[in-house]
Amino acid sequence: MQHRFDYPQLNDDLIDRPRLQAQLEACWTCRLTVVVAAAGYGKTTILAQWMQQTLGGDCLWYGLNSPTEAEQLQRLLINLTTSRFPLIKPINSLADLFDCWATLAPRRIALVLDDCQQLQASAWQLLQEVLRFAPTNVHLVISSRQLPQLDWASLAARGQYRQLNAAELRLSAAEIAQLLPSQNPSQREAAWQATNGWPAGLRLWRALPHSYQGTIGAFLAQDVLAQLPAAVRRTAQFAAQLPFFNQAVLTAMAAPDPASIWQYNLFVVPDHDDWWRFEPFWLEVVRQEPLAEVEQLLTQAAIWFDQQGHYEAALDLWCRLGQWSKVVARLKQAGLTLLAQQQPVLHWLQQLPANERQSGELLHLHGLALREHDPVLAAQTLALAAQAYRAEQRYAEAFQVVGEQCLIYFWQGDEQALFAAARESFSLKSFVWYRQRRDLLKFPLLLFQIKRGRYLKALATAQSLAHSELPFFWRWVAACVVGGLYTILTLPNEGIQWIEAWLQHPQVQAEPAMRMSLLDLLATCLMSRSTPEDRLLAQDLADQASLLSERYGVRLTRLQTRGTKLGLALLESDRPTTERLIQQLLQPSDEPLPSIMRHRLLALRAFAWASLGEVKLAQHDATSSERGLIRDDALYGADPRMWLMLAQAWFCCGEYRRALAALDRAKPMIEAAQSPILRLRAGLVQLASRWQLQPSPQLIGEATIIWRDYLTDGDRHMNATPLILTTLLVELGLRTGIAPQRIAQFLAERDRAAIEAICWKLYAELPAQQSMMLQLLGLYGSAASIERLLEVVKQASTQQRKIAQQSLTSIRQRPAYSLKIQLFGSLQLWRGAELVDASAWAREKARQLLALLLLQRPRIISREAVIEQLWPELEHQAADGALRVTLNALLHVLEPERSGGANSAFILSEAAGLRLNPQASITTDYAQFQSLLQTAAQHRQQGAMPAALHAYQSALAIYQDDLLSDLAYAEWVLDWREQALTQFVNATSEYLELLLAYGPTAEAIPYAERLLSYDPYHEPTYQRLIDIYLMLGNGSAAERIRKRLERILL
Repeated sequence: MQHRFDYPQLNDDLIDRPRLQAQLEACWTCRLTVVVAAAGYGKTTILAQWMQQTLGGDCLWYGLNSPTEAEQLQRLLINLTTSRFPLIKPINSLADLFDCWATLAPRRIALVLDDCQQLQASAWQLLQEVLRFAPTNVHLVISSRQLPQLDWASLAARGQYRQLNAAELRLSAAEIAQLLPSQNPSQREAAWQATNGWPAGLRLWRALPHSYQGTIGAFLAQDVLAQLPAAVRRTAQFAAQLPFFNQAVLTAMAAPDPASIWQYNLFVVPDHDDWWRFEPFWLEVVRQEPLAEVEQLLTQAAIWFDQQGHYEAALDLWCRLGQWSKVVARLKQAGLTLLAQQQPVLHWLQQLPANERQSGELLHLHGLALREHDPVLAAQTLALAAQAYRAEQRYAEAFQVVGEQCLIYFWQGDEQALFAAARESFSLKSFVWYRQRRDLLKFPLLLFQIKRGRYLKALATAQSLAHSELPFFWRWVAACVVGGLYTILTLPNEGIQWIEAWLQHPQVQAEPAMRMSLLDLLATCLMSRSTPEDRLLAQDLADQASLLSERYGVRLTRLQTRGTKLGLALLESDRPTTERLIQQLLQPSDEPLPSIMRHRLLALRAFAWASLGEVKLAQHDATSSERGLIRDDALYGADPRMWLMLAQAWFCCGEYRRALAALDRAKPMIEAAQSPILRLRAGLVQLASRWQLQPSPQLIGEATIIWRDYLTDGDRHMNATPLILTTLLVELGLRTGIAPQRIAQFLAERDRAAIEAICWKLYAELPAQQSMMLQLLGLYGSAASIERLLEVVKQASTQQRKIAQQSLTSIRQRPAYSLKIQLFGSLQLWRGAELVDASAWAREKARQLLALLLLQRPRIISREAVIEQLWPELEHQAADGALRVTLNALLHVLEPERSGGANSAFILSEAAGLRLNPQASITTDYAQFQSLLQTAAQHRQQGAMPAALHAYQSALAIYQDDLLSDLAYAEWVLDWREQALTQFVNATSEYLELLLAYGPTAEAIPYAERLLSYDPYHEPTYQRLIDIYLMLGNGSAAERIRKRLERILL
């Protein structure tokens, strides 16, 4: 996309126009100022003159030269702001941009956007959000050849809108006298009569012979257009009024003489850089035509557009001609489709006379179009549509409209209105709706089952509702309930499969509110699985849901995604992010909220405060949440996860009896959910609370059972467990005789700083377990513990001194460098900045073992699987010995300074198998390749094509050769290599497609040639390459590729 960040340089022959300057200076007192006129009226010039002279505030200029979507406009607005104010904080979203502008107050900012006719529908929506939500010190000034697709009428009613049109931009007689000082009064009068003050026409008039006596319009009509064949002349007149030029339109309009068009191509569709300068000439010529002839031409054009399926262009022309019956008919037939395509349906509806839009279909369409602009008015309009449908006895449509009303109330968090609209659904009376009314009656049953903790039965009921014949809104509600129940039952795999299927539904894809809620649920399910890959994907999905909620102003989903992100930050033990998200979770601007959401978010916030050690804040939120949850449980049913979080918060606050009371409330639901993870976490909190109240030998026995379960099944949420609770769990493990190595293995997912804090705390509190603590420090300690270990060596007993010395040795030998591995091409290893020489690899199988672990990362691979891949021909005992020798050889390459018997910092050898240490700093080009491909696909799905192009380009640059090309004879590599090659071929093909549509065409040639080097029989790539050369005007190269393709196909 081309753009201009600096307003153009002004010519020396310009004159001051104080009357226009004064009107533009008034922009500082209103929200929106529009300069609207056809090309050639000097819109850019007058704005540039005003910006040079204004003292009202800071002006940010942005000029458009090509079509612009919302994502592009947002990114460029951010770049414009950061370049103008370089000291501001980083900007990552539209909300950050608004915050930045607000921090600049009381400085006033004029956002000047030139040539806004280039903005696409999504970009107009973005500007509408700027008008609605930007701080009051921001003022929008735009120039365009047409009225903006903004809600300027409501701004005008509040005195916040000003407009300069073509009549005001025309030069007055006095201004012409200033512009032509060397001309005598009669010549100036002639100029005024010839041009009627049209600035572009005045420049053309100055180039005409002095003997010419007619008007500029007459000159264009007689001396330019009149010299063309009639078909070409009439085509030019059509083109002046049609929304776009293209050869299909010209061919259709110029029949029976289309060949003449190409002969006079310069006058119809000029192909040089200044083609746009001809447009005002055509516009002015058409204005000289009789009105009846122009209307006839436009009517023919509208019919042609409608027949070709260009409904948006046909509707524009019909609205201009006032042919309302055709507008109504087309909107009834295709309005919903056009709305889904982000077309300006609201603009067309608002132009209709009031009596023309009172039917149920148009009220329905009007309500849907208003949702993003004015949700309250949209809900009222949908209510009128439901009344109109019921009056026409169209109960199916009325039922659907009520569901869409409920969706708007859900967006806004209006609990009372949502229930009122839902009750309205039950009052619709028709025998036709008997079956659906019967399905609707299952919703109270579903609520009853959830309230009673009968989650499995509730799951079956919700699934039947999701597959029923109800209107789609109610089925979507049931689908969301199913997703929520899967999270309560801790069945993330089933939940992911369910939600992904619903995300593919066309109506979900077309409805942002539905999509963002399901994205947030999917992120929650992925978070429940909690592998590193799942966490990254969950974070990305939460970001997508957050972006959609910010863009469409959906408060409830915005808060839900903040809660999901907070949970992810707790899982990652990311204290700075956790603190930031806690502050954003519940703000005064978020009110009013449904009580159930407020109380559950308070429980989450109490748990987060407790995890950070903020006891007073946690107590405050836990008290408020507890009171609300008791009341909500009676109305909606309990969520055991909320009570479990509350119990942990009370435990961290030292309120052990209240923690046990919270667990008592959660216990029936946990048993009903039949979730081992929930039961395990509840058992831990209960055991810890009872231990703090009164330690006893009996509890030691219970701790043994808890530890057995933890070591058997693990806890996917260990990182989110507050440190004080983890500390007690480690203490109980040591008291029950769990080996330090097993405890260290259990704590591997926690960061090292947290482990060290636990060890030193227990070292001071439990003298009998000090030796075990020193062993743990040797396994997972860092350089931060060296000084304290030296003190132990000096002061402790002989046995502890020996263990402390061993731990010191282990920590000092732990490498400070990171690993970087190249997998594309031959395997290369860097220890820090040092490239490992090939001679350092004593065993070829050691290189293969490293590659296998890297490709399987972060999964654990069993020893049996490793043996099957690397030594399939050996007997078990011999293969087991070969694995041990190979593993030692690999560890020697990775950590040459490691002493024998010390744990590796990079490879974990566990009971289940081998894996790379998730805490270790290891980067590979293969992982970067996969991440970039995923990023490119996400950007492409979101419509951010420049970002997708950049991600594809970076990914393809990584693929320099086949995966592990030096391991040509290793059979286990073949599948991985083929998979990577397929990804590379597909990514290159997708990158070529995007380059041809959005990027520089010439850059696609080397990528197409490279793709053919990998797949010389890929016919679509040959066709693309031929098209590229033809687009670049290189016919000989295109012919060469065509002959090459013919040889391949023979």
